[in-house]
Amino acid sequence: MMRNLLAHAAATTALALSISVHAAEPAAPGVAATPPARASEVTPGGPPLLLEAGKGTLIRLPRPANTVFVANPDVADVQIKSPSLIYITAKSPGETALYAVDAEDRVLLNRPVRVEHDLSRVRSTVHAIAPGENVQVSSVDNSLVLSGNVSSAGRAPFSWASARSCSSPS
Repeated sequence: MMRNLLAHAAATTALALSISVHAAEPAAPGVAATPPARASEVTPGGPPLLLEAGKGTLIRLPRPANTVFVANPDVADVQIKSPSLIYITAKSPGETALYAVDAEDRVLLNRPVRVEHDLSRVRSTVHAIAPGENVQVSSVDNSLVLSGNVSSAGRAPFSWASARSCSSPS
């Protein structure tokens, strides 16, 4: 994938140099000059793909992709299973974007990705260590939040410690 990105960067640089050289040449007499092409931003669109850390999902593209990448590889990783089948793995809580582009540079996929803590694992661990306690677990702004009531002040640190230990990347 890195080789593909380097080749793309080299081609983009060559294209940019070619555009600047040709743009400096005056238009032939009687021929209207065409305005230079403008770059356009391709922002992630649609509802975010929600994943829990350590889990993933398989995505089928509408046609074969030439390049597939995530904007922040610390949050998620992508594996190409076939030209039209990719697997995205959530690594750690945060947000990124997933892009897939075909050989003609048409965007096949541009989607935001939100990775949250593995809440099901945290909930089961908290409830196993502090059974019968009224403790809710949620994820807000990449932080783990415990709320509710426990039967005694001595039970609260056990709930907090269990949540913290199982929310760390394994």
